[in-house]
Amino acid sequence: MAAAPDDKIYVNVIKEGREIQQTLDAQRDKFEFINRLGITKNHFLDDLERYKPNILHFSGHGTEYASLVFQDGDELSSEQLDKTFQSLPFKISLVFLNACYSKKQANTISKYVDHIIGMKKDVSDDAAIIFSSQFYKSLLKKIDYKEAYEDAIAYLSYYLESELNIPKLIVTHGLKSITKIISQPNTLSTTTLIDSSSHNEENEIIVQ
Repeated sequence: MAAAPDDKIYVNVIKEGREIQQTLDAQRDKFEFINRLGITKNHFLDDLERYKPNILHFSGHGTEYASLVFQDGDELSSEQLDKTFQSLPFKISLVFLNACYSKKQANTISKYVDHIIGMKKDVSDDAAIIFSSQFYKSLLKKIDYKEAYEDAIAYLSYYLESELNIPKLIVTHGLKSITKIISQPNTLSTTTLIDSSSHNEENEIIVQ
């Protein structure tokens, strides 16, 4: 899904969608790419329920106060996004929020989705496209979200090193890929786990 309101700074969602489609078309037996341009807030939930995607990719604007901005200028707050995902009668395996300041939304829906990618702060158009296109190229080879994320981060570092710490992956399932677990025994509460290769927030993969 993509949105680029006229009254906002231009983001090239068409180029991003085209590059993703060209990548995934190479393996049409595994991926069906449905590109919904100019998505509005009113159609967001309808399209989710209609297509029931395994992967949801949103490309567009996000605000500093953690809202996604749709084509008509309407905004979807973190609380509204939470309600949206809570209401879905199916499970999405990956949500990729390729929008500025979308890490908060990613945290919000982490209770409903196993893997979520969000942006820690504002991200440039070039970085957003480079990262997302490489993520899907790597996904074709690996079919593993964590490894595809790491490949895309490495690729981004070659071209825009100043922005490589902006994309963040939140994992709420698949604990076998995590080598260090911080937990309290005999509890049922949510536990935060951090990849042992990353001991600082700038490079963390957050697992809940």
